[in-house]
Amino acid sequence: MGERDGERQLAPDDDPLAPKSSAAGLELDLSGAAPSRSSNAFLGGGGRMLDDGLDGLGAPTDLPTLELDEPAPDRTFPRPQEPPQAPSPPRSEPGESGDSPTAALDPGAVDALADYGPPPSNPVGVVPYAILVFLRRRALQKSLADLRRLKQTAETDHAEALVSLGRALHARPDADALRPLADALRAADETGRVAGERTQEWERSRHAADAQRASLTEKIAQAESAAGPYRDRETKLATQMNVRETDLRRAKAKLQRIEIELRNPATEPDRRALLEAERDARKADVDQAKGKVDELAPQLSDARRELTVMQQALNDLETQRRAVDQAQTRSEKVHLTTAGEAETHYHAAVRHLAEQAILRNAAPAIAPTEASKAQTMRATLESREREVRLHEAALRAYDPKAFQRGVAVLGGAALLLVAMLLFALIR
Repeated sequence: MGERDGERQLAPDDDPLAPKSSAAGLELDLSGAAPSRSSNAFLGGGGRMLDDGLDGLGAPTDLPTLELDEPAPDRTFPRPQEPPQAPSPPRSEPGESGDSPTAALDPGAVDALADYGPPPSNPVGVVPYAILVFLRRRALQKSLADLRRLKQTAETDHAEALVSLGRALHARPDADALRPLADALRAADETGRVAGERTQEWERSRHAADAQRASLTEKIAQAESAAGPYRDRETKLATQMNVRETDLRRAKAKLQRIEIELRNPATEPDRRALLEAERDARKADVDQAKGKVDELAPQLSDARRELTVMQQALNDLETQRRAVDQAQTRSEKVHLTTAGEAETHYHAAVRHLAEQAILRNAAPAIAPTEASKAQTMRATLESREREVRLHEAALRAYDPKAFQRGVAVLGGAALLLVAMLLFALIR
């Protein structure tokens, strides 16, 4: 980072690496073009080499495509002459330590994390400076994404710790240290009562549905047991009917063959007399088989009607059980929504109670374990927030003019190379 008349150069908020509509639209693939250690002279006095370690953040082995962009506007901010004093944390809590997430960042820490080196003092050094800035920003962006995920986890842990502390405090409303927090306790009581009522309603509804389902299941089992003999009787009669109908069809087939032969005019008289006697016998067989079928048909019909009644009762019971399941599913959704909202309000109330108790330094005496955990989670969250802010500041802590000049030089070199290749191809 360079200094000029007591001022510090910082990049604007917008990312100069992003393509713009006014860009020249030319790209140069710098894969494998990183300068060697001998190019350290181009970085100016005290400059670092491109292949030095990047604070353990890791840099890509190959350089992605750079795009030519317009120079960003120059923005200057006064550099403090002395290290800034951290202001009083607006969210600080008695008994906690650690920097406030809104405290001013140390410029030296930002420069050390950015590790861009000073801006080049000669035009030749802008190219390695632009490459170095590009690589460092890629590494910082990757680290920043990881830190933001860790920050979200820390926020969740801190919120859960505050809720646990608030519940512990709410369980001790008679504590002398909580007397000044009567309003917060009253809000926790009210929201807790509503949440408890919603939960009890949910449990009563679930128990009623379980009891109704158990009753229907028992009735279904009884109906299945009662329908067993009817089903067995119907099966037995249906089997007998199938045998008798088969015998009737065979007797009719034999009679039909004899009648066909009798209708044949070429049949001899002696043969015809024998066939007529056999026809009379086959007719008697048909009548006997038909009588057996007619005898069994009413019994089978009655058995099937009784089985249908039993099966309809079973189907009705199954329909009722499915209706109970569907009603319970809808009820569960409603109760989950209402009970969830009530629980959310209760969590907000006990969290407010915990925050007020921490501000008055009353929490450690009443719930020391929960208060210590909340303090630890708060310190972790503030640390994550400061790391995120430090990385965000490091992403902007480079010289935009030198970076844009380096990109322009690379773009010009790319143009020249393309022109030379086209000239060689045309010739």
